[in-house]
Amino acid sequence: MPPVRERLRSWMSTLGRPAARRASDLSHSVNALTLEEDPWRGRPLTAGTGARSWSEVRNLLEQAASAWESNPLAARLISMTTDFVIGSGASLSVRPLTAQQWVQRFWDHPLNHLSERIYGWCDELSRSGELFLVLSRNPADGMSYVREVPALQIDAIETDPDDREYERRYHELTAEVEGRWWPAARAAEAAGAGADAATAGADAGAEAAGTHAGAGAAIDGPAADLGRSPTAAPAAPARPSLPSPRRGADQVMLHYAINRAPGAVRGRSDLAQILPWLERYDLWLEDRVRINRFKGAYLWHVRIDNAAAGRLEAKRRQYARVPRSGSIIISDSSEHWEAVSPQINADDVAADGKAIRLMIAAGAGIPLHYLAEGDSATRSTAREMGTPTLRRFAHRQFVFQQILADLVRTAARRAGLGEIAVQVQFDSVLAETDRPAPSTPIRP
Repeated sequence: MPPVRERLRSWMSTLGRPAARRASDLSHSVNALTLEEDPWRGRPLTAGTGARSWSEVRNLLEQAASAWESNPLAARLISMTTDFVIGSGASLSVRPLTAQQWVQRFWDHPLNHLSERIYGWCDELSRSGELFLVLSRNPADGMSYVREVPALQIDAIETDPDDREYERRYHELTAEVEGRWWPAARAAEAAGAGADAATAGADAGAEAAGTHAGAGAAIDGPAADLGRSPTAAPAAPARPSLPSPRRGADQVMLHYAINRAPGAVRGRSDLAQILPWLERYDLWLEDRVRINRFKGAYLWHVRIDNAAAGRLEAKRRQYARVPRSGSIIISDSSEHWEAVSPQINADDVAADGKAIRLMIAAGAGIPLHYLAEGDSATRSTAREMGTPTLRRFAHRQFVFQQILADLVRTAARRAGLGEIAVQVQFDSVLAETDRPAPSTPIRP
């Protein structure tokens, strides 16, 4: 606390200020005190602890991409998910039937080829934990073309302050310093609907004003001479309410994420939990290769008994070049040859490698026999151990079906087709578990 003299001097210095200035200072002090006492004041209700900084997101994305590119085990885990989720391909069912032809043209368009792209999308969703798709609409016919943007290039997502699940726009890192902002499809459609409503309201007001003016005007001509009462001018026919294919921006972005923590906006890679163990397994394998290389290395130790002066130097010059395999060496009893190899006792390390692989398999949600370790289970136990894994793949299959259905519905709305029902089907991954177990014939 400041001394009494300083407090008195500060109080006397405020006497010469205007009253409004003193009131402003007092209000500022009270507000500052309130903010210090209540640190949660002014924060949105949906602000949680699940949000991560861009540096954390980028670090995880880079590690996952690096592991996928260089680690065969990580690449196989990602491709295995895609193989189970998509299988032989996707089939679409659309209602109403009038929209089926447009959806099929959108799916098979030469600039889309979605039947081929969906495999890369599933890889990106598992590898990065999220998928960013750009819909570019052709203003002439309303057809949309789909392009993917790597998650590593999206460094910011702007959401509604009161609802973190309502995304407004996305910032992409480009060659320009300022980058590029992509509007979210949902926000763009809402903005377009608001603009259409405002235009319709203005048109309705203008039509109403014209009708009112016509009602107050008398009709000149024969009708007045016949003594008939004047009538209002006929109203203009109402324009049909049709969906506009040009509603919203021509280019919008869609964002889909998996493995999101509560309150988080960005997703997490399927490899996030096993990245440290993948690195440890890499180091373990490198050590094993290095040890096995040096286990087979050896050198010759030549011992000369009672060597006279100069004889050792002569032998060094003689054996400066190592004798080749199959060479014949002639020596007397004073010269002894001995092969010396390193004593590396690292034979029983299979359990160590299996423990690391088990940790990786547990983090990926698969049993060890999915990693080509057939000796770890019999057929019956492998069937039982595979059921949780297949259910995990079935859940991911359901999520990816919803992603594709939402993409098609969004493209259809932007083309002016309105709301349509879309159902995407893949080969069921649970079909194997529904089959009865093979019975063993009983021998007589």
